[in-house]
Amino acid sequence: MNFENRKQIILKDKKALDEQDHKDPFQEYDILQKLPVNFFVSGQIPSLYIHQERAVIDALSRWPVRALFADEVGLGKTFEAAATLVFLHQYCDVDRIIILTPKSVLKQWQDELYSQFRTNAWLYDSTKKEYISAKGQKIKIGNKNPLGKNSPNLILMSAQYARGTKNSIGLLPKQDTLLPDLLVVDEAHSARISEDFTGKSKKTKMYKMLEEVSRKIPHIILATATPMQKNASEYHAMLKLLGLPKIWGKKENFLDSLKFIKADKIEDLSDANKIVALIHHTFTTMNPDLSILSEQENSILLSMETLYKNKDNFEKAIFVQKEWKTIKSIFIKLHPAKLLTIRNTRRSLTEIGYKFPKRNLHELSLYESDRVKLFYSKVYNYLKNECFSIERELYSNNRKNLSLIKTSLQQRMSSSLFSCMTSLERRSKKIEEIQECLYSKYLDQKTTIFSSEIDDQDHDELLELDFENYEDITLNSLNDLKNLAKAVNTEYFSLQALIKEVKDLMRCEGDQKIEKSIDLALDIVNSDKSVLLFSRYTDTIKALLQDFDTKNRFHEYAYAIYTGDCSYIIKENKSQTCTKDQIKEALFSKKIKIVFCSDAASEGLNLQAAHALINVDVPWTPARLEQRIGRIARLGQTAKEVDIYNVWYPHSVEAKMYRRIQKRLEETNLAIGEFPEIVSENIKYSILEDKTDQSLEMLKNIRNDIQKQALNQLWSNNENALSISDSIRKTLLSVCQKENPLLDRDDVNRIYTFETANGEHVKYTDLPGQKESLDLRSIPLANSTHYINRYDIVKTKDYPICLMDKRTHKLIKTESILQNLLDSTNQDLIYYESYPQTLANPKKLDLTFSVDAFVKPFPTLWAEIDQGV
Repeated sequence: MNFENRKQIILKDKKALDEQDHKDPFQEYDILQKLPVNFFVSGQIPSLYIHQERAVIDALSRWPVRALFADEVGLGKTFEAAATLVFLHQYCDVDRIIILTPKSVLKQWQDELYSQFRTNAWLYDSTKKEYISAKGQKIKIGNKNPLGKNSPNLILMSAQYARGTKNSIGLLPKQDTLLPDLLVVDEAHSARISEDFTGKSKKTKMYKMLEEVSRKIPHIILATATPMQKNASEYHAMLKLLGLPKIWGKKENFLDSLKFIKADKIEDLSDANKIVALIHHTFTTMNPDLSILSEQENSILLSMETLYKNKDNFEKAIFVQKEWKTIKSIFIKLHPAKLLTIRNTRRSLTEIGYKFPKRNLHELSLYESDRVKLFYSKVYNYLKNECFSIERELYSNNRKNLSLIKTSLQQRMSSSLFSCMTSLERRSKKIEEIQECLYSKYLDQKTTIFSSEIDDQDHDELLELDFENYEDITLNSLNDLKNLAKAVNTEYFSLQALIKEVKDLMRCEGDQKIEKSIDLALDIVNSDKSVLLFSRYTDTIKALLQDFDTKNRFHEYAYAIYTGDCSYIIKENKSQTCTKDQIKEALFSKKIKIVFCSDAASEGLNLQAAHALINVDVPWTPARLEQRIGRIARLGQTAKEVDIYNVWYPHSVEAKMYRRIQKRLEETNLAIGEFPEIVSENIKYSILEDKTDQSLEMLKNIRNDIQKQALNQLWSNNENALSISDSIRKTLLSVCQKENPLLDRDDVNRIYTFETANGEHVKYTDLPGQKESLDLRSIPLANSTHYINRYDIVKTKDYPICLMDKRTHKLIKTESILQNLLDSTNQDLIYYESYPQTLANPKKLDLTFSVDAFVKPFPTLWAEIDQGV
């Protein structure tokens, strides 16, 4: 924007903007909160930590916005994705947005968008065939396409529903679907290309759907902590959805690139030439910002480009071999996976001053009696044989999903003896219903055998495994009822024997997992610490509560239950329903010291007031296990150390799952960066040989250096200890103290209570990431009566983009304006000397090559004014 054009958009008359906004008179805070540069302290979004700010800036510093948020679990990638969404909607003319999430977190997404981001999203209820907004409004869709012309513009939908069933292409590719400007896919690892046991690649239905439309949608945000589940080719497939230069689209080249990253030297001349070609096509196709390269690296890159054009393969290869140390760093920094993936890790955050509690990982190794071993061997034999003979008769054309159901049922039965017993009893009851239908000849009655054993979280996990729903069927549609009757009777008698045996076992030996977990929890509480007990299944939670109630009679500790379906606080034998925030508050105030949680609590319930966590059963994926641990081992935890206890039988199926978890972690480390340790060393050594890979350590260091460099750009120039947003919040606190009476101060947590002009009491902090964090919409500040008299407003389209000093024609920093409110006699102003570090620059990465659809021009977010004018 040149100086003459700038003159045309400066609002000399402030009444023009006042009338537009229906506010009079115009106040500093009204305009400041609308500037894109102040987005993170505007009050339009919750206060973010500095690493989250950097992630959002990174995602928006490309056009179109196509990015993979892949933070380690518990570092806030959902808030990063949501903040990016809000910015695009507000400043970038992105109107239609579709968000696909697992079914179990749909409502949480809607609640968070509304309460934290002031955004009213419409959630689609596929059962009622209607949309419902966060405000309770409804739009009936009926049998029409829910993504058609009658749909709202900001949509939340179950990913499993959107991807369709076996014989459908999913909703997005339908001809009458209105495709969005922005598509957000949470837990995006459900869209992948994996390999079966023969090595043949297989696309999940979710991947097929996204692949069909990915080039037709301008902006795409994918979010997952685990972009690869089994191997790096899955990660490559996900990046292809966002857009890769043609040469990088070949899986072999991507896998070779990981091999190059691990190499200390390049010996093969063809590999050296491939490296030059890969870097060249990244550089020319994606036009990445080269400021991340050092001066030496830029010089080497220029030399490589010259060699590439000369087409002398031998000379290129020799150059790569000679300069490999520097070229390797360039290769990592300009790798499309690095450019398209935004990942924060605890390690690099720790190195820039973040404080995470030390994890003390323990195992509670249970004695596995011969009777327990024998019983579980019978259970697994049952699952392998009799259990699925019924399914093979009922669904003869859909057998491939039986192993997926088996995994879910096996996990449920391994949780505890009580959970195993109740699962066997439920299945027995279902089989009795089928028996009754067979013997009474009610063959037209619809039935399905799985409905009682698959919950929302099962559906989410089976979605990742590309599970196809089983439909209700009628028995008279089957050709051979004789074989079905035989299968039913065989399984029924097997079940009765197992149910009798597990009841005898619990009566004689008890349920060790339950009893030892409760004993450990009481020991922790008796040492004046708080503890969370986690189980995946409500059956196990129920058993824990029964044992706890028996043993708690001598203590009468108050406690809470949170399972997603219900939440209670129990005190003095009185139960009171409550919200998850009330549980969090009770834990912080030490009114309760123990919380029983199902995995529903591992999403969005941050209980860092607890100092210990007991995994009564162990999730069978690293991400979900880390998600649990992240409830206490997270930012905001005041304790320097937290204790994590994993309860397990050393020779059980869970031991095998530990082995799988650790193997996946090691593979994930190479492709996307490290996970924190989530199993104790004793367990680790019992299942794996400990190996150290020095090249992997170097890769981690380079990745972390890049992240640290990006984060350091956000630190305030004046105070190295503060980010720019921190500096603004600190100044806002001073303004608050100047204009409003201070009623109370909590110096430990840095929370201050003020009385506003209307007598309301409000709490604020200058710390980031808190619900009390100050911003430009804070109530005491909204009552300020200072007016702009020295500034001109530079405006584009429908919103202002910066403030300019009338006298010097220079662009003014927000911190400077706030400082002047503190001291009206101070006439000095601080100006921007370059493009603001807290503002995205869409010119930094060009991804237009990845989209066939029309892409609107990137927005003007800043006035490129000659500061000397």
